Amino acid sequence: MDALNEVLRTLHLKSTVSCRSELSAPWGLRVPHFPGHAGFSVVARGSCWLEMEGEKKQIALAGGDFVMFPHGSAHVMRDALGTRPVNIETLVGSHNSSHKSLSLSYGGGGALTTLVCGCFEFEGGETNPLISALPAVIHIKGEEGRAVPWLETTLQYLASETASTLPGAETVIGHLTDIIFIQAVRAYISSAGECKRGLVRAMALDRPWHSFTTLPSNPGQLPRWLCGWACRGPLSLPGSGNWSASHLCST
Repeated sequence: MDALNEVLRTLHLKSTVSCRSELSAPWGLRVPHFPGHAGFSVVARGSCWLEMEGEKKQIALAGGDFVMFPHGSAHVMRDALGTRPVNIETLVGSHNSSHKSLSLSYGGGGALTTLVCGCFEFEGGETNPLISALPAVIHIKGEEGRAVPWLETTLQYLASETASTLPGAETVIGHLTDIIFIQAVRAYISSAGECKRGLVRAMALDRPWHSFTTLPSNPGQLPRWLCGWACRGPLSLPGSGNWSASHLCST
């Protein structure tokens, strides 16, 4: 059984918005929290800083870097740490576009940075076990200033469709961003060790998710709880027989 396939089948894409932003220093974008949505940004050119709301650590992003926000968490992206950001909703609203693909230009005329971003909503949102178990941000570094091969190829198609006026472009964009989401989750799980892979297998059990009475009340504790649950010794789960760490965490 491909556990990730089983879990991904429970996700259903509802809507997609994509945006290519040409930004010139100084520039700063504040993205508010979008509950029930996931978003991503790719640094296609240049560099910038990422700051997650409530976190003191700043993340330096270079050309080819990819970041995804599975929970639609609030964050700031800017050319330098001292630059004052503007709310992204203000910029998008000023373009008065009814399309689900946008092109933005903003900044003070200095060094250029290009971001390719997307925002999509899944039915069930935060209640889906896969979404709930993912971190606030997934960072996949580029290779020598370029996106990793799977992402670069998909972005080329996405850029083409974003600029396209052909019928069906919005549908194609939706499927491409769906692929980006799945590939990012795969990359995260592959790099996170056996415990995270065991976590996905645990989520794919036949027993309905809500039937486990020992789930933590705080969704933020779910990844740690599942990791320990999937990776400790032999255990017995209600209605599913005896399972062991070697079964749940096998690759």
